[in-house]
Formats: sequence, C-alpha cells, structure tokens
Amino acid sequence: MVMIIVLILMHILGDYYLQTNKIAYFKSNTDCSSGKIVNFKYLTIHSLLYVIPFLLLFFVIEWYWCLLIIGICLATHWIIDLFTCWFKRKTKKTFAFLLDQVIHILILFAVYKFFDFNLNIILGHKSIIYELTIILFLIKPSIVIVNHIFNDVFEGEDIKDDGKFDVGAIIGVFERIIILVLSIFNAIT
Repeated sequence: MVMIIVLILMHILGDYYLQTNKIAYFKSNTDCSSGKIVNFKYLTIHSLLYVIPFLLLFFVIEWYWCLLIIGICLATHWIIDLFTCWFKRKTKKTFAFLLDQVIHILILFAVYKFFDFNLNIILGHKSIIYELTIILFLIKPSIVIVNHIFNDVFEGEDIKDDGKFDVGAIIGVFERIIILVLSIFNAIT
C-alpha cells in the first residue's frame, strides 16, 4: 500500500509542482482558428518534467525496470494529457480534469501491481510519506481543483485566473494545513 502512495506522491510532484503556470496554460491553449487542440511543445516539456520525480524509483527497483516505468509514465502521461486537452473543449473543464487525474492514478495503480518494488527503504518512512503526500495535495492540487470548479460554475464571467497564488488562496492553504496538523494530534474540538 505504501508504494502506491509513493507513486501518487511522485505524480503530485510532477503534475502540479513541476508544471509551471505558463506550461499549464500553453499546453492546451492554442490558436483555435488553426484547428490545433494542443501545443505539442509545452505538452512534451510538461511530460518530460513530470517524470523527474520518478527517477527516485532507482532506489527501490532494478534500473532497467525503473527506465521502463519512467517510459510508461512518460508515454501515458503525454497521451492522457493530449486527450484531456481535446476533451476540455467538449465538456466542462472540471470533469475533464477529474477524468484526467483518475486515469493517471489508474496507470500508477497498474504500475504498482505489475512491478516488484524493494520496500525496505520506504517502510521506515511510511508516516512521513503519508503526511508529505497529504500536505502537498492540500497546497497546490486542491487550489487547482477549486479553480476548475469556479471556472465551470461561473463560466462566462470575468474571473481573474492567472494561476498565481492570491491572498485568499494562501489563507486557504494555511487553513488546510492547520486543520491537518490539529487532526493528526487529535486536537480538534
């Protein structure tokens, strides 16, 4: 179980923290009159950055299997994001985004089930891995999810969505972290 959490942690790092706002915007926003649904340059840059955290797998699996996993993650991520760029034009962005994330997680689950990982290195740090995954999810991915929902709910209205952390987003992040810390120490009243 801990290895799937490690793979999800790597996904969070690659898909959210190594993807800049510029890459996120330009990979799916092209000149619509050209008929293109995606900017292949930014999609490829994002996919290459996405697999960087997966290099840590060299510590828990044989190098040739690690290269295969990285290749699988790179190829499937590129294809899934290409599909998502097209699908976002056909449906609500929130639905396309959530479907994108579910497919990514299913791919990681298949990798987890198919490959044999050396968990001796990881097991001693199990609680740190869980807590780090939760904290990193609460910071950037949760903001992205909320932005997608608001953009769909208030579609057509003038919403400033430049992807930057505004004061409200920062306060929300701190609130989520405080609630998490309090719940870990069972100090919520």
